[in-house]
Amino acid sequence: MTRRIAVCDDEQDVSRQMSLYLKQIAQERSEIFDCFYYGSAEELLAHMPRDMDALLLDIGMAGITGMEAAYRLRREKVEIPILFITSMTEYALEGYEVHAFSFLSKPVRYASLSRNLSDAFAQIDAHREDALIVNDGMSRQIVDLRTLIYAEVYQHHTSFVFMGERRSCKLPLAEIEAQVLRRGFFRCHKSFLVNFRHISRIDFDSVTMDNNERVPLSKYRRKEFLTAYSRFMGV
Repeated sequence: MTRRIAVCDDEQDVSRQMSLYLKQIAQERSEIFDCFYYGSAEELLAHMPRDMDALLLDIGMAGITGMEAAYRLRREKVEIPILFITSMTEYALEGYEVHAFSFLSKPVRYASLSRNLSDAFAQIDAHREDALIVNDGMSRQIVDLRTLIYAEVYQHHTSFVFMGERRSCKLPLAEIEAQVLRRGFFRCHKSFLVNFRHISRIDFDSVTMDNNERVPLSKYRRKEFLTAYSRFMGV
């Protein structure tokens, strides 16, 4: 497995030490770490891909501080685990406002870094059981399958519909369907893939979802749909 990790610290010695630690941790875990290093919060905010598995972030940097950078990332809905590197313990309480995963005191000890990264990865892996990683070559996004109401294909784009939100990608609906097979979803129409968890009503030729939208139900798929829905509901 490949893990993507960002490190942001304005002290080169710290970044070099982190690099050595991360190489050793990757070897011990038999994983590949794809690491990105930034010397300032400004550089981090401008260039860091938003799909990291973990961010090791120094707080006490010149210019934009690590804490300020964390606030900006959270406002952008970037939900990656943030492990603050700091000797400034007074920031601990503020860190909870940006949902800091942990605090690593300088100088960072190998055992502490390894343990905290393992905990962060475990949290991510548990979350991904209820998530769909969508990479269409143009962008990469994580779709929460628990809150996804339905997916719809229109003019070669697939839209993910949530409560009050719609996001798009260029993957075919058939490819999305294959990835969520036996995960509570059903292709009730050639253009629609619905989440059984969010069905509020089933009529002869349509399905009403939690957001009050009606999705067409193909007469050719109705019998298979009802059977699959009954199994999902334990009936």
